[in-house]
Amino acid sequence: MTKIVLASVNAKFIHLNLAIRYMQKYLAQIAPDIECVVKEWNINQRFIDIIRELYEAKPDMLLFSVYIWNVDFTLKLIRELKKIAPKTRIVVGGPEVMYRKEALLAEYPEIETVLVGDGETSVAQYLGIDVDIPDCTNLDYLPFPYDDEEIERTRNQILYYESARGCPFSCAYCLSSIDPYVRYFSLARVLKDIDFFMQRNVKLVKFVDRTFNLDPKRYLAIWQHILDTHNGLTTFHFELAGDLLTPQALALLKLAPPKALQFEVGIQSAHLPTLKAIHRMTDLEKLKANLLALGENIHMHVDLIAGLPLEDFATFGVSFDFAMSLKPEMMQLGFLKILSGTEMERLAMADTRYVYLSHPPYEVLATPWVPFEEMMLLKDIDRTVDIFYNSGRHTLADTSFAFFMALAKHLRQTGVFNDPRRPEYYAKALDEYGDHSCI
Repeated sequence: MTKIVLASVNAKFIHLNLAIRYMQKYLAQIAPDIECVVKEWNINQRFIDIIRELYEAKPDMLLFSVYIWNVDFTLKLIRELKKIAPKTRIVVGGPEVMYRKEALLAEYPEIETVLVGDGETSVAQYLGIDVDIPDCTNLDYLPFPYDDEEIERTRNQILYYESARGCPFSCAYCLSSIDPYVRYFSLARVLKDIDFFMQRNVKLVKFVDRTFNLDPKRYLAIWQHILDTHNGLTTFHFELAGDLLTPQALALLKLAPPKALQFEVGIQSAHLPTLKAIHRMTDLEKLKANLLALGENIHMHVDLIAGLPLEDFATFGVSFDFAMSLKPEMMQLGFLKILSGTEMERLAMADTRYVYLSHPPYEVLATPWVPFEEMMLLKDIDRTVDIFYNSGRHTLADTSFAFFMALAKHLRQTGVFNDPRRPEYYAKALDEYGDHSCI
């Protein structure tokens, strides 16, 4: 019997890899003569222990799921493992490798091939299994990725779930823009899966759909089902386009029980020329009105990206204040990453004023509008927001960009950022700052 190990090195212990679970269940369904084993670690575990475990598994083929956070670690594993297991066939797939297949194979002869596209069908085709998918727009041919045994084993981890794949939008910085073809699991299948999670009292289920609220009839039916059957324990997390919420959705959400729904809203920028440049034409007024109309029981995160085209330090500050005016529970400040295969990569390669890391996560260090020094100040502001706002340890009367910038400069100048002491030290630093914004 052929033995395949589906492997992933996750960013943290609490994370699980959804892709390898789908592949395991799918291969078990279409090729029962193949033994398929899932193995996961995180990047904080000992390198040699992972190599030993992979070696002792004795797979005929090893397939790694590769992302931006694990690519360096994974490629090192592959190179070293091949030395002690030269007969093991090694295959990779995932968003961090599929768009640079030729270059990767040239640099790493240890890798037999790079899978491109949906992992389930691409691995089946690679193995020579005849796969008949009569309707590629319906994902119901894929088995449910979890079982009771795994639910018990992962009680303290986040369970990821998808009800759709692909994204119809073409945001210049995003890998999802390369796959504009949206495919869905049937509504009946999704409601059944939701029941599975709630019947087993799973704590957190994160939908990985790139924009969950594309089809009002569909997403309203899913939310209505959650509200009608909620167990009082499970939280469902969704990534949304805030301006696409309908009046019917807002009315329904006011009825949501506490902690049932959690939203992540990608604003990215409130600077209209920037939104146009990245092909993200958000209706900001509608977005703000919708989010402020959400019921208090909806836990909301908002996202911004620093370093986008045409946005300088000052206009980013305006975007920051716009995001904070929405009164989110968490402000997630990210930094532009120049990802292979995206339009943003082509723009950055054509303009030498874009400076970014040449290794993962390919994060910008400077742009034509934000020099390195200001980008590092934004890094300090991001850290300050995490400490004093996102942590929930402090109540701030002032959440403006100007306040967080001044506080970040104070923390940098006084050496607080370099102090290894406990978080309580930050509260003392805030008091010493002398601003009465802390209540």
